[in-house]
Amino acid sequence: MTPNSSSLDAPSELTVEQFANYIAPNVWDQPQLLVWPPDVFALAAGILLKSGAYSHAVSGWQRSPDLKTWVKSIKKLGLNWKNNPNAPPLEVQQWHQTLVSRKTTPIFEICDDGELCSSLLQMSAAADEACAGVGCTLLRSGSLPLLKEASKRLLESTLTLKVSTLCKQVSHSTLRVLPKLHTPQSGITIRSLTHNLALCPAGDVKAKWAECISEEKRHCLNLLLAPWPLNVAPAHFESVPSSRSELRDMADGFGFFEYNPPPESHRSGLTGLVPDDPLYRRLKQLLENARKVVTKIDGVVFPELALTPRQYERISGALMTEGIFLICGVRDTPKSAAGAAQNYLQFDIPFTGRPLSHRQDKHHRWKLDKRQIVQYGLGSCLDVASSWWEHISIGSRDLYFVVLDDWLTICPLICEDLARQDPIGELVRAV
Repeated sequence: MTPNSSSLDAPSELTVEQFANYIAPNVWDQPQLLVWPPDVFALAAGILLKSGAYSHAVSGWQRSPDLKTWVKSIKKLGLNWKNNPNAPPLEVQQWHQTLVSRKTTPIFEICDDGELCSSLLQMSAAADEACAGVGCTLLRSGSLPLLKEASKRLLESTLTLKVSTLCKQVSHSTLRVLPKLHTPQSGITIRSLTHNLALCPAGDVKAKWAECISEEKRHCLNLLLAPWPLNVAPAHFESVPSSRSELRDMADGFGFFEYNPPPESHRSGLTGLVPDDPLYRRLKQLLENARKVVTKIDGVVFPELALTPRQYERISGALMTEGIFLICGVRDTPKSAAGAAQNYLQFDIPFTGRPLSHRQDKHHRWKLDKRQIVQYGLGSCLDVASSWWEHISIGSRDLYFVVLDDWLTICPLICEDLARQDPIGELVRAV
């Protein structure tokens, strides 16, 4: 039997109201949304992105007055909003009312409504200007503008909740808003429209934002890149028996490998010393040599998998007492007999009342294929006829943005996580 056309209802168009209720349910059309600019930005920018109407900014938008005058007025409006967020400017209220009045408009017809496009773009721009400087509060708490002080406290609180966002009424499970550091200078995307706020996807990566600003004003940053270990041999790589692997039903032609260098004392043949003494002595000598060249060292960076947890703890403790931050790769043994090893970075910062320590696990396993096995001379321990995955645990994905100065924010990544851009690429580009 063939159904007639009347029994097949076409799917309904997604409307402004439906999508806005997804972003900010029960508050998107209420005046209280306007008292917090990041929430307004999330709503306006989210709709602009979903509809594609952000391109209206460079095609078809007839601003009145001219561009220079408009920019000055938006900056002034944003400043007033920043200084008194509880009293949103009249213009913002009017743009918001335009959006509310179009609640039945299908999302994908917004591009055809010039007035609605203009209102969304100006809401986004005004909220962005109101948040100028958010995320890098160089002044002490108590001396900041109201909005910046509240934003600072909000980022600090959300950091402990495992995911950072500047929004109050928009859930991080829907959209996230973070401070922004760079505006693209070519092409046109939603990232092209703002200078201070970044619209970030609510994906599986938990972004965390931390301010660790030194009271000492710097004009540069001196890094000591510490090579360790000094030798990496094929004997340090070994295949993992299937009985001990995390995935015991791997397809033919695939296997797991681990990087397991012996303790330093075993390699050197020294006796009577704790295993990390050679490392500690070498780092001390490297610091002394570096200070002869640049006087002050701000940070030390070790490669991926360079240190054991014990080595990391001792090195970190020594560097924190000297006011030097540390980024290092750490390798740890499996948590259980049938588990995988751990590959993560530690980012420790001493520039606050107490040192802060961030752990970020590697997001992707390294895969060794025939070309790499030959290139690195690993054929004696790994069969070139197979492909070998790094045997490490893959858990929840965190990504840290750490502000060290008004001109420097660091987002550390571990080798493969930079090469495999998903799922962090969009988030990093947004910020």
